[in-house]
Amino acid sequence: MTVDMPMPMGYRRITEGRYREVVGLGYHELPEGMVIEHRPGRTVTEADNVLMTTLGGNDAPIHTDAQYSSLTEWGRPLVCSSITLHIVGGMTVRSTSGLTIDNL
Repeated sequence: MTVDMPMPMGYRRITEGRYREVVGLGYHELPEGMVIEHRPGRTVTEADNVLMTTLGGNDAPIHTDAQYSSLTEWGRPLVCSSITLHIVGGMTVRSTSGLTIDNL
């Protein structure tokens, strides 16, 4: 006699006693206004800024030149906005790419 185990969250039943992890949410599971918190958080470092700004071909001194940036109202280089987009996009992959058609 087998005992019917409860379905673990985040998994679907393949056969009796065998489950497969479900990665991501289906489109029907993404209602308007839904908020998903992604962990762990991420601190953007100077190295991230220099590397991604250089790879992206953005040579604006506000992002890469410490001397120039020290003379601005912020007093230091600003993180290029495309870095933020890449990090946020990367953090959403696990919850959106498994079953949805398009990533955010």
